Amino acid sequence: PTTFCEGESVILSGNVDGTWSNGETTASITVTTAGDYFVTNTNGCATVTSNHMVVTVNPLATASVITAGGPTTFCEGESVILSGNVDGTWSNGETTASITVTTAGDFFVTNTNGCGSVTSNHIVVTVNTQPIAAVITAGGPTTFCEGESVVLSGNVDGTWSNGETTASITVTTAGDYFVTNTNGCGTVTSNHMVVTVNPLATASVITAGSSTTFCEGESVILSGNVDGTWSNGATTASITVSTSGDYFVTNTNGCGSVTSNHIVVTVNLLPLAITGVDSTICEGNSVTLGVAPITDHIYLWTPATGLSSATIANPVASPTVTTAYTLTETNTATGCENTNSVTITVNYAPEITIQPIDQAACEGSSISFVVTATGTDISYQWRKGTENLVNGGSISGVTTAMLTINPVNISLAASNYNVVITGTCAPDVTSVDVSLELNTPPTIVTQPVDQAVCVGNSAVFSVTATGTELTYQWKKGTVNLIDGGNISGATSATLTINPVNLSDAGSDYHVVLSGSCSGVVTSVDVSLEAYSATSIITEPVDQVACVGYSASFSVTASGADLTYQWRKGTQNLSNGGFISGATSAVLTINPVNMSDAASDYNVVVSGSCSGDVTSPDVSLTVNELPVISTVVCEGSSVSFTASSTSTGLTYQWRKGTVNLIDGDNISGATTSTLTINPVTMDDASPYYNVVVSGLCPPDAPSVNISLVVGSAPVIIIEPSDQIACIGEPASFSVDATGPGLTYQWRKGTTNLTNGGNISGATSATLTINPVENTDFGSDYNVVITGTCSLTSTSVDVSLSLCVTTGINTEDDDKVAIIYPNPFKNSLNVIINYSPLFNKVDLNIYNVLGKEVMHRTLTEKTNTLDTRNLPVGIYLYRVVVNNKIVQLGKLISEQ
Repeated sequence: PTTFCEGESVILSGNVDGTWSNGETTASITVTTAGDYFVTNTNGCATVTSNHMVVTVNPLATASVITAGGPTTFCEGESVILSGNVDGTWSNGETTASITVTTAGDFFVTNTNGCGSVTSNHIVVTVNTQPIAAVITAGGPTTFCEGESVVLSGNVDGTWSNGETTASITVTTAGDYFVTNTNGCGTVTSNHMVVTVNPLATASVITAGSSTTFCEGESVILSGNVDGTWSNGATTASITVSTSGDYFVTNTNGCGSVTSNHIVVTVNLLPLAITGVDSTICEGNSVTLGVAPITDHIYLWTPATGLSSATIANPVASPTVTTAYTLTETNTATGCENTNSVTITVNYAPEITIQPIDQAACEGSSISFVVTATGTDISYQWRKGTENLVNGGSISGVTTAMLTINPVNISLAASNYNVVITGTCAPDVTSVDVSLELNTPPTIVTQPVDQAVCVGNSAVFSVTATGTELTYQWKKGTVNLIDGGNISGATSATLTINPVNLSDAGSDYHVVLSGSCSGVVTSVDVSLEAYSATSIITEPVDQVACVGYSASFSVTASGADLTYQWRKGTQNLSNGGFISGATSAVLTINPVNMSDAASDYNVVVSGSCSGDVTSPDVSLTVNELPVISTVVCEGSSVSFTASSTSTGLTYQWRKGTVNLIDGDNISGATTSTLTINPVTMDDASPYYNVVVSGLCPPDAPSVNISLVVGSAPVIIIEPSDQIACIGEPASFSVDATGPGLTYQWRKGTTNLTNGGNISGATSATLTINPVENTDFGSDYNVVITGTCSLTSTSVDVSLSLCVTTGINTEDDDKVAIIYPNPFKNSLNVIINYSPLFNKVDLNIYNVLGKEVMHRTLTEKTNTLDTRNLPVGIYLYRVVVNNKIVQLGKLISEQ
């Protein structure tokens, strides 16, 4: 039948050379899951499908999962709601989704369908009884004196209020006595018995609120007097004690008197903490503080700055600023301490904070030198060199911070004015030497220069001069220029004529300068020329050069603000590559190539005064130097050939700068072809060249040619491991250097050949397309052979196979083999493909679709602990690179 229960199957048959809808190609298949099954037959003409078989799989009966809505053990009169029945029957015959239970029992649900019956989990309900109160009695009077007792009886399986659990107790202390009976359902108490005990007189217990041994000026509070009298006569609950003595309390009632415990109070004297008297010192000096130390006393000075020690009785103080020091002296025997302070005042030596600066003035004017200084009680003495100045004449303020000279005269000019500053503390300080200079008449530093501009443009004359309060007057000849029209700046350092006219041209422009200190100075005469059109004076000429050498074209032109643009025909040349000077008067091509040969080089010269002017076309003829080629292998013959179409040439072959001569294995040293036969390793050199005469003057050697002997191929980039899915392409590549390279790809030591899915077996890139199961391997390599039959072999690399998405029925084609199934406490998972280790994820779900386990599989064989998976059916899926590659069902039987 095609309709059956879950766990059964049906065999479908009749496939002849076709493919089942589930991908199988066998004649028959065993079907365990529901679906529409058919066969597709295909040939070169068409595709047809068979009749369809619809398979229906009925599920097994599903057990309900019941839960309790509260505790399943409770007291009489309470209940619990059991829920979770889905279309089943409770063990008490109910069929509702939930039931309310008030009696003890084992409760479960039975679910039944056409495929059988199953029972749910069991829930056991327990109902407990209520507790019973005891009745207690007294065996005598319940009021008595301290030291007597009474027996209370009647406890049945309960606990007395004093914690006892015996049937009777003997009571000696006052209190309310009863029995408590308790079980899981609650607590009840018996009748109460109140016992009264009359006390004897009670002694107070006194305590000290802090240490009873303390320092002078401190105190301690003694507490604990209850209705008694202190030994000092006080009747308060506590007293404050500040003197030494033995303190206690006396308590009295009808039964007699008692005394409390005794507390002895001891008061210790404070240390003297002698600091010494306040002192004044100069910065850098010191003074001794305190007095000689006392045994068992410790000392602490604050701040510690400037002290020789902060922990001795009489440190040496050397503060840099006025400081108040505090001494704390402690008697280590009593712990008492005392503090006192002393102030050390610090005076400072003179110090200059702002030096005087140089002065400059015109003769007859006034100047001042000023100094800024700090220090205690400082005084000043200005000097000229080492000679003290005195007030009088032009000098005043010689003993102040500011020296004034008024009026200044030439005799007072000097470079060694200074001031000596004296204070309470040594040493004196002397300022730097400063100078008094007299201002000089105006002096021209930079003369104006000739100007050449186009008519209509601007012309500027500038002068740079030194002096005090300079004034300017520009002139043309003897005529003062004034601002207006095209003239500006006639009385400044810069004269501007804008726009320039032909009438402005002249050769006698100059400027007259005046200063505040008297005297005038006149600049040199300068000219103003007006330009008209741009013109070429010297045209460029034709050039001949050899390939690899330099060629230059030059032009000479007149005009203002000239610019140049060299061209090849009508195409502008630009700097870069082999071209330089494309926008200058000289164009350089270095080195010259054959492509540079042309007959239409020209230059466009532009100026600020007119339009462009273009030179005539000139040519560049390029001759080729001989082309040198080489073939190399140790023991064979190698030839260098210099070829040229020119005649009448002479040759000299060289190795570096040393001329070669015929002999031994050298021949043709003075011909166009140099031959070395046979080649040895000593012949290797990167500096072979030939000097050709009669071709491109001057004679010059060719480019250097390298002769490499017996060099094996060198692998620059090794091939790398590849991973590919079956049916996809994979490629290995290698990068190598060397002459005449050939390649042979191998798998192990077996040469690969082109054909089938192999291509590029003898090239730098090997391609396998499509990849098949047999292509898997870890020993792909390539052998590279060079001109001299020397070889290099690459490292071995691997081709690892990925797994295509899908579910296979044979274990060998699966990513993961999972067993046993059904399972109990553990599952074993084997990964079939080593490249996938640590890349495979296993997810397990219950029948409700909830994920109950997830593991990343890191080994070929992995063991999973499944003890937390209850009995039931589970689904799993295997995921590689975020693709589901395998699905299945698991059964737990634990």
